[in-house]
Amino acid sequence: MATSERTVLADAERRRIKELVCEILELNPDDVSDSSLFRDHGADSLGLLEIHASLEQEYSISLEQVPLQDMTDLTAVYSAVAMARGQAGER
Repeated sequence: MATSERTVLADAERRRIKELVCEILELNPDDVSDSSLFRDHGADSLGLLEIHASLEQEYSISLEQVPLQDMTDLTAVYSAVAMARGQAGER
C-alpha cells in the first residue's frame, strides 16, 4: 500500500476529529474550518494538550512525535493522525 493510501482519513474520521476538537475547545463546529487556526479561537497550550491526549486515546495511536505547536489547525491534526496510523501499521 502506498504512503498516500495509508495516510488518508475517511470523511467520517475527519468529522469525528473535528467534533472532538470542537468539544475540547468549546467551539461551534460551523465556526471552524479545516484551516482555522486554533489560537484564533482562543486555544491555549492546555487545550492543545487535551486534543493531543484525546486523539491518542480515541485512535489508539502515539502522537509523541508531533509537537503541540505543530497542531495549529484541523488540517495539521488530520495529517498527524493519518501519519501516526500509517507508522503504527508499518510496525
